[in-house]
Amino acid sequence: MTGNEIVDGNINNLFPDISRLDRVYGRVSLRKAFVAVQTGDTEVYSGAHVVLSKPAADPNVSVCMFTTGDPHDERVEARNRLESYVTVGPRYRGWLWGDQPAGSRQILIFQVKGSGIPDVGDVLVLYNNRGLGNEEKQYVRITKAELSSAEFNATSESSEYGETAMAFQRDILKLEIGDPLRYTFVGLEISKNDSLPTNVYTTTVSDAAKYYGVMQPTAPINQGDIEINVDSIFTHLVPSAQGESPMVDLSVGEAGPVVGSGQSYSFTVASLAVANGVQVHFGRGIKPGTLTITTSNGKTYTDDSNGILMEGTTQVGTVEYATGTITFVAITGYTANLTVSAIIGVEVRRVPNTHYQQVVLANRGYNYTMILEPLPIPGSVWVDYLSQGKWYRLRDNGKGTLIPDIANTGTGTVSYTTGSLILTCGALPDAETAIIYNWANPIETVDLSGSVSVDVAEISHTLANAPVDPGSLVITWPTGVSSTATATDNGEGVITGWATGWINYSTGELAFKPTSLITAEGQYEIDYEKYPVISGGHDGSWTNTGGIVTFTLPSGPIKARSVNIDLVVRFGAYPHVYRLKDDGSGNLSSPGWKIEVPVSHPTWPGYSEAGGITGTIDYINRTVSINIASVTGIEKWREPYLKKQYTPNGSSIVNISWVTQYYDQEERNIEWADGIIDDLYYNYALSAAAQETANELIASQPFILDLTPNMAGQTIVPGSVNFSWSGNRYVDRLGKLYRNPAPTTGLGAEAGSIDYSTGIVTLSLYDGGSNTIALHSLLGRIGNQLVSSCVFRTPGAPLRPGSITIIGTTIDGLTINGSSDFDGLITGANVRGTVNYEKGIVWLEFGSMVPDSAEYLDQEWYDPDDVVDGQIFKPTSAFSDTLSYACVAYSYIPLDADLIGLDPVRLPSDGRVPIVKVGDVVVVHNTDNDTLPNPLSAGQVITLSRPNISSVELYDSSESALRVPSTKYDWDKDLQKLTMADPLDLTGFVYPIVCMHKVEDMALVSGVQINGQIIVNTGLQNAYPVAGTYVSTALLFGDLQARAYGLFDQKTWTNVWSDDLIGDATAASYNEINYPILVTNDGAVRERWALVFTGVDSFNIIGEKYGIVGTGYTTNDCSPINPSTGEPFFFLDYRGWGAGWAVNNVVRFNTEGANHDLWIARTTLQGPATEPNDQFTLQIRGDAE
Repeated sequence: MTGNEIVDGNINNLFPDISRLDRVYGRVSLRKAFVAVQTGDTEVYSGAHVVLSKPAADPNVSVCMFTTGDPHDERVEARNRLESYVTVGPRYRGWLWGDQPAGSRQILIFQVKGSGIPDVGDVLVLYNNRGLGNEEKQYVRITKAELSSAEFNATSESSEYGETAMAFQRDILKLEIGDPLRYTFVGLEISKNDSLPTNVYTTTVSDAAKYYGVMQPTAPINQGDIEINVDSIFTHLVPSAQGESPMVDLSVGEAGPVVGSGQSYSFTVASLAVANGVQVHFGRGIKPGTLTITTSNGKTYTDDSNGILMEGTTQVGTVEYATGTITFVAITGYTANLTVSAIIGVEVRRVPNTHYQQVVLANRGYNYTMILEPLPIPGSVWVDYLSQGKWYRLRDNGKGTLIPDIANTGTGTVSYTTGSLILTCGALPDAETAIIYNWANPIETVDLSGSVSVDVAEISHTLANAPVDPGSLVITWPTGVSSTATATDNGEGVITGWATGWINYSTGELAFKPTSLITAEGQYEIDYEKYPVISGGHDGSWTNTGGIVTFTLPSGPIKARSVNIDLVVRFGAYPHVYRLKDDGSGNLSSPGWKIEVPVSHPTWPGYSEAGGITGTIDYINRTVSINIASVTGIEKWREPYLKKQYTPNGSSIVNISWVTQYYDQEERNIEWADGIIDDLYYNYALSAAAQETANELIASQPFILDLTPNMAGQTIVPGSVNFSWSGNRYVDRLGKLYRNPAPTTGLGAEAGSIDYSTGIVTLSLYDGGSNTIALHSLLGRIGNQLVSSCVFRTPGAPLRPGSITIIGTTIDGLTINGSSDFDGLITGANVRGTVNYEKGIVWLEFGSMVPDSAEYLDQEWYDPDDVVDGQIFKPTSAFSDTLSYACVAYSYIPLDADLIGLDPVRLPSDGRVPIVKVGDVVVVHNTDNDTLPNPLSAGQVITLSRPNISSVELYDSSESALRVPSTKYDWDKDLQKLTMADPLDLTGFVYPIVCMHKVEDMALVSGVQINGQIIVNTGLQNAYPVAGTYVSTALLFGDLQARAYGLFDQKTWTNVWSDDLIGDATAASYNEINYPILVTNDGAVRERWALVFTGVDSFNIIGEKYGIVGTGYTTNDCSPINPSTGEPFFFLDYRGWGAGWAVNNVVRFNTEGANHDLWIARTTLQGPATEPNDQFTLQIRGDAE
């Protein structure tokens, strides 16, 4: 504290002028000041506090106060305190992709797929050499985020097959940042190892500093009110410039539960050197809570369902369930055989069900309940809530407990059997927002591992020449070093011998399953007799009489078993090709069919199937007759409907949404009349044609497996396939199959591919041997998820008005295409909704306005109150995985920290900080003026124009409005009377004299809303108009009074400033009882003092912060002078010194001054000056006798 007084009313008494550059670029100016009681005694100034009683008139200038509690700190420390709004948090689940060069405004990050995308405005921390002496770090704010996914291959030399590869997928984040990188940050090459150390960290809001300022009410305040509405509870601390960040192709959200499939699967890892960082790869995902590892040296490890590997109650590693990666940590090394067993888990990624609860004043609290319908899958639930403008997320851990992403921001439970959810927020949610619930549907997946009969490997081929002479086919292949297998056709289209299969003589198509597998790199040799072929399409001159189709082929006689006819028959929207072939006796036939949709309702869940057809052919006369009247079949479906879902909100039901449900299954028979003949094609050989010998070689072809035979309507969930064949293990990754993934690396040899939509596996890498398959895990997905409404939040906010667009597809195949207007209303084809641009919350309903009709009266969704101008909104369902949206979020561009005076990256992105919080004291005050009588006389008593005045100040009418000293008048608050002094001398003041009088209330804040609503704990005693009224938060100091305390002596001075004795006490002592240390308000400061003896009667006077301020002697009084005030820091009477002092003895004590520090921040925003001589007012307040 200096001795420079801040004189009231002087221009630039605290801050300098604002420059033109400050107006253009913005600037933060910090000044430190002290509230000091300057009396020559220790009279207490009770309940001292300071308020910003009047803001700057210029709207581009903001002022706030804060304190660090350290009277000795300087601007650097204060700046660090302000910039501690954001501090380092947990590690980010991603890695820098390669080195990120200094100067770049963009960084690349790769991360585990499905980890999510950070919000625009989020802050990350980048490190080099964290924790070392050469550490480098930088906080970076995200101004734009783009997410893409890519497939990579990891290679390894450790496999039995030499170099092997394993495909894996990573999300790639391209992040644009506000400030250029100050250093080159070292990154990594993309890896499938999820346990690599990262130098990217998240941040958490610590809000270390607390701010105080002044607000203006937006509505009159009545006597007794406990609610005050102000223009804003925030003030600008740093200037910021606004930019835009377009975001496209965004999903409404994803849920990723790990679902188990099959029974427990196990394998052994031989002689593994277990140590910190060593990994074991299960080769598949792991269902939480099912992992067990036993070792040959007697150890047993299990997982705790939360990703932690435990030995008893001790953590020894981590488990990444989605990838099956087990990493040992905090373990003593050893070498042993490990047996690893677990139920295979699959991370099912689906667009979730969504629901919400509106948060309003009536239901605002910490606890909320919700019923999730349909029931949620364990591990798929997450809940978002908004508090003080920041989103917080909780996720369920798969065991019914909600865990917050940020510690201490909430908790809760969810029941997977009833759907009931209880949420306890860590902070009060903001009013006029929503709590958003997301969860996945348990009926989406089904475990097929124990219910699918897997067809064995089949080889399919089409001969180069057709038709084929029946009985001429011979297939040979090597099955060992000196053994050969042979298969032939029996002349009836059946392949027998060392294989079972079939051949279509007319087309040359064949398929067979060897009973003994071919050797590696072997070849199938095929010998057969072929004929010239006649082919063509019919000209449409067939006849159809009662379902009997007849026509004549162009030439003949026709060779038996060479005929192939393709008849295209349409059933509703489904065209089926019946492929008829002859049996050599003049009979034609084609098998039946089955598809995964009902032909009458192709967008509804269900299936259709029908039998085959037959016919005849006259080989001599060339006539053909086909009977489609014999077609019999069935189609089955479940019709969707919309069910109202009610959300409890306090004691009333206020939220309604629509959930897609299904009626019971219906069916109808398919008859021949349903079929329409579209076209037909034919090929055949003439009986007179000469046959020719043909020979073909087939390399060991990929084997074909059907994992889902007869499983209509189901598709395979990627990552769920795990089977063994011929002594080898096969797993799928991203549509490819890999053989024998190594437990230590997770890598395997690429062995084929899989079509997830059909369940067809094509294997290209295999060995000879047994032709049996063991299916360990397989997860199927049924149909598509349908939603009729959804709610979500955007990854950035606020949003540019009019920037939301939404697209998708309804259950009827119609296009959803909507957009928002400037008022936040979403309209368009088959969608309506609203968007809160400030919060980034979007509500959608799918459907369209239709004319009101009696046909809707029995529909559950129909409500007569919803009819508007003869129209009613008819809801429909949409395929959830087709929904995507785009928007434009506002981003705040950080400015150069050196120019504006603070690093904006570590402060809120919009540069604003709250100036009122729960627990604060606010002063509501209104100032008005009375012109006093002219002239004034000595002792004159004046009654002012209103009651309940708390304080007055008098000013003259000069241009600078000089303040009249308070010695010239007296204000009696109890009598509400102003009495002029007697005698009275107002020489030098310009008449008339003006009295500024203030009415005020002080109250404790019990609630704050970001919309500007402040709740106080007791009703206000006065009424306040809007004009001239301000609401100020008080920076509290408590009682200000000088004092000395904590005196003790110490034998040896250790240069350590401790308030407790270090070592032994001295033999001598100071007599504090009879000669206490004396201080005064105008001299004492907050300091720790040491009187260190340099001789038997001399000592240095040392302050912890002030240093050596003088020397003293035990023969003289000690009273070092405070240079700021010219008064002693303290006074020691020499009579208090006893004898026996020695060199390096020390007397320690502390003093407290009757003063307190505060920092004032003046923020200049970009914009022109509106007040050439602007000012703000601080008022120091307290009580004294």
